[in-house]
Amino acid sequence: MSSKEDQTELEMESHLQAKTNRPSYLAYQVTQLENRESKSWTKIGVGFLHRDGGGLNILLDCLPKNGRITLRARPYREEGE
Repeated sequence: MSSKEDQTELEMESHLQAKTNRPSYLAYQVTQLENRESKSWTKIGVGFLHRDGGGLNILLDCLPKNGRITLRARPYREEGE
């Protein structure tokens, strides 16, 4: 994807966020479970894209022990879904 396409995508996402006032990202602490192959994903906050798409604000409920935060794009849903 070109930087022009990236910018357009950010502008669209930013516009949708401003319209819905919902976070664009969810913040997680991901930890390896002892004696298991699976990992535990604990939601610890949210991220809101800036209107210009040039950055984001992250609001955390807590800090992860390992200092690592995983941000995942929030699934987009139409109103009423």
